[in-house]
Amino acid sequence: MNRILRYFFLVLFIALTAFVPFSVIDNSLEVWIDHNTQEGKKWQEFINEFGSSEFIVVGIKSAVDPFQKDILDQILSLEDRLEKIQQVEAVVGPGRIYRELFLDKSIASFQKEMLDSPFYQNLIIGKDKKTLGIFLYLKKLPARPTARKEITQAVEKEIALSKNSQLDFAVVGPPILNAHLDRASQSSSQKLVPVCILIVFFWMIFMVRSWWSSLVVLFTMGLSIGATIGLMVIFRTPLNMLTIAMPGLLLVLNITNAVHIVHRFHELSHSLQDREKAIALAMKELSMPCIGASITTCVGFLSLIVSSMPAVKQLGIFTASGLLFGLAANLYIVPWFLNARWNSVPNHTSFLAMPAMKFALYSYRNYILVNAVAIVLFILALFVSSFYQIEANTLKFLPEDHPVVQDSQFISENLTGLYSFDLEIHIAKEKETPWHWMEKISRGLEKNPAVARVYGPTDLLKKMNSIASDDPKDYQIPESKEAIDLMIVSMEKMILQEWNRICKDKESRIRISILVKAMSSHIYKSIFDDINTIIASRPPFVEINTTGIITLLIQSEKDLIYTQMESFGISAIIICIMLAFFLKNKPMTLASIPDNILPPLAAFAVMVLLGIKVNTGTVIVASIAIGLAVDNTIHICQRLNCVLAEKNNLEEAMVETLKIAGSPMIASSFIVSIGFTALLLADFSPLVYFGGLTIVAIFVALLCDLVWLPALLRLFMQKK
Repeated sequence: MNRILRYFFLVLFIALTAFVPFSVIDNSLEVWIDHNTQEGKKWQEFINEFGSSEFIVVGIKSAVDPFQKDILDQILSLEDRLEKIQQVEAVVGPGRIYRELFLDKSIASFQKEMLDSPFYQNLIIGKDKKTLGIFLYLKKLPARPTARKEITQAVEKEIALSKNSQLDFAVVGPPILNAHLDRASQSSSQKLVPVCILIVFFWMIFMVRSWWSSLVVLFTMGLSIGATIGLMVIFRTPLNMLTIAMPGLLLVLNITNAVHIVHRFHELSHSLQDREKAIALAMKELSMPCIGASITTCVGFLSLIVSSMPAVKQLGIFTASGLLFGLAANLYIVPWFLNARWNSVPNHTSFLAMPAMKFALYSYRNYILVNAVAIVLFILALFVSSFYQIEANTLKFLPEDHPVVQDSQFISENLTGLYSFDLEIHIAKEKETPWHWMEKISRGLEKNPAVARVYGPTDLLKKMNSIASDDPKDYQIPESKEAIDLMIVSMEKMILQEWNRICKDKESRIRISILVKAMSSHIYKSIFDDINTIIASRPPFVEINTTGIITLLIQSEKDLIYTQMESFGISAIIICIMLAFFLKNKPMTLASIPDNILPPLAAFAVMVLLGIKVNTGTVIVASIAIGLAVDNTIHICQRLNCVLAEKNNLEEAMVETLKIAGSPMIASSFIVSIGFTALLLADFSPLVYFGGLTIVAIFVALLCDLVWLPALLRLFMQKK
């Protein structure tokens, strides 16, 4: 039966791994929001009513006076080409404004209009009076993961054709940022993960003293990870900023069991001088601890399915699948390959066993001191962790010198906002549209330092009024309703097109966009406070909804943290139950609980002390920490149960347990942590944080199991 299962899992893993080249990365909004929530439904209704809320801004940097005919012709040519891109709905820029409204007038009059009219400022022309802007309004993008990448490539291609010694461009917008985040995460992973694997391989050779055993472990772990990603491809699930870290996560969690098997096999081969018996006995001893560790961690990750966020659910489901694949690899493929005839088993000396035993002995004999210090550290970590901060600015995931970061800085400083809040205003039927009230709140919102511009229908009304009177001083809303109605029906074609984009159902449903300079949680809080003040003072026949990409991203970021914390609590409870089931020893289970909670708390405390904010790149560390701690704890406790069956002395049993289990624990921790140092060189900050905090979590989990667990076991088990 074992032989059949070996071939079955080997063929299955190879078949699934063949799908890896077809995996894609998608960090689009759809990955993070649940369309069944109230916010998701609001956003969908908004999209159905007003069209896509995504846009692209092209900032034009001119080395010469931009108000020259040849420069305007170049800009117009670019605008016409951009409008031909499949997913572009409309293009608004200086070239088109000149052609539609000023072609029969002088360029000097066009320049005066652009420079003097408030309508264009912080939108089409910047504060420096030289930077011009082109807005691309997008259609609702297809659901496929590559949609934003495709439109980004198309826009960048057209812009590249227009670059010359006179004109340069900066390009920003949610689709642009999304595409570059995909590129950065994919590029960093492709460059550094192989380096990480090589470091792990060579360090493992040093630790286990066998190149073949090291190759077996990495090959089988690679197969199980490849099978997991292949499974995602089959279920049409793209990778994202959470699941991109899953290969490293699975390597950390699965390699522990593999190293335990290799170490025990080497020990028994050396003592028994019989490879067949050694592998059989090693698997007999370690099968249940491996099953217990993997199943417990697997169930913990499955608790993530309680999340309302699709990306978090995917992380839980596919990480659990990867853990089961890793378990199958460790139970069937690793022993099979270790037993190969050409595997030269080293003259095994567990040089790490001595420090493990010394730690256990010191901890056991000084258990009161160790427990006291550990409890103080536990409380301190819990206290410090409570000061965590959430960061929603995904732009900070990229290095400062990245083109998108540089372009974003240029646009926000010289032209307009980078992101948009949207206010959806509903006016009761048969009620007069409160244009003057909308103008008042728009200009009030612009007083917030984080707001670059508030754009809505009142801007178009003021512009039409100034055009009708041919006097820039008349840039204001007409006083009478009749004058406003007449202005609406007599709008120029270009302005009417824009009016119909933001006003629906006979002006009873209106869109106002708040263009924001930067994206961070404290900035959004100040804007939300202003919006809440507006909502509280609105006319009784007016209803206001806040929606749009940024609102959903902020909510998704908060939901991510909340669901991770919630699932962490659920997984902690489930893991305690699973520990009780596998250990079947109440005092031992009670001793294991605080030992497994401290590592994730310590990881969060280190984040707070280093000023690292909680985001999609760091929140997964808690899962890694508790997964590592649980794996090592089960191996120690299962081994201790076996030793206690032969020895009645808890101190001797503890030393004997760490003599056998301590060495692979230390070896696996060092192997993975040194391999993960490669991620510290990434240009993509989530990978840097993931690598650094994982190393911290690994060592805290190791210290807890080597130092605190023996003290806890004595505290809870000495009477027994």
